[in-house]
This record gives sequence, structure tokens and C-alpha cells, in this order.
Amino acid sequence: DGNRAAEGVVLDNLGYALGRLGRHAEAMEHLHAALAMARESGHRPGQSAALNGLGYVHRDAGRIDATMTDYGQALEIARQVGERFLEADALNGLGETSRSAGIALRATDHHRDALAIAQEIGDRSEQARAHTGWGHALRDLGQSAAAVEHWQQALVTYRELGAPEADVVQNLLSTNRDRQASE
Repeated sequence: DGNRAAEGVVLDNLGYALGRLGRHAEAMEHLHAALAMARESGHRPGQSAALNGLGYVHRDAGRIDATMTDYGQALEIARQVGERFLEADALNGLGETSRSAGIALRATDHHRDALAIAQEIGDRSEQARAHTGWGHALRDLGQSAAAVEHWQQALVTYRELGAPEADVVQNLLSTNRDRQASE
């Protein structure tokens, strides 16, 4: 039913927003409800979106195993239904989570794949997110110069979009410059 799918999308968005505010319990409640509605209505893209949201909230809460499962399922569904945006979102989530788990090399693979898809579909926000995550992973691998290149690309894109993430990336670049100057 279209109304249930639409209601699930609203719950998904609300859950994601609550997760961004650190209100994990409320976010999980809404995201689980969104996932249930998407499953009930057979709306596969809604299932992938809800799983991506759950992955974000689980990672923010430090639940890495659950995060990997959520993003892995989201990626599988996104690929099955050909939802490239959701695929890029899940790959970036897997990259960020792999890095959090200390698997920086795997993170670079996920971000590279996310970037390719985001470029293909013209999603500038996911492109910048991929560059940011890839930069973090490269820094963790001791490749600071390559990390800076990715962060600079992310900064340009975020600024063009007027996204608040530009400030975060600018701080990364400044911190990296300060660290290199002190070495």
C-alpha cells in the first residue's frame, strides 16, 4: 500500500534526524517502525533506506557489529532494486564503519566504490562524503598527502553545496597542516 510506504519514509526521515541529534532510542524506534512498514508494503527501497538509517544510529551509538549488518543488508537490497543513491549511501556507511573498526584498507575500497557511483548519478553530497571518508582512511594508513587531496575535494564540494560539513573538513585540513608543521 502506497500510504504505508509513504508513512515509512516519513518515519525513516524522522528516525535519521533524531539519530543526528543523539536521541538514539527514539531514532531506533522510528527506524524499526519504518523498516517494518517498508517490509509490510514490499517497498524495497524503503527497506534499504531504513537499514541505512539504522546503520548510522548504531554506529553513532558505538554498535559496530550491528552497523556492519545494517549497512550490508541495505547495500544488498539497494543493488537488487537498482537504487544507486542508496547503494552509495550504504557503501559510504560501510567505509566509515570499517574505519571505526580499524579496517582502513577496506574503508578505502568502500569509499572508492561509493565515489564512483555518486559521480555516475551526480550526487555531489555523497561524493563529498566519500572523499571525506576516503581521506580519513588514507590518513590512518599513513598517506597524509593523499588524504589532503581527498579532503580538499570534499571541501570544495561542500562549500559549493553550502553544506555545514565544509567547516568540519576545513578543520581537518587545518589540523593536518598544524600537525605536519610540528613534525
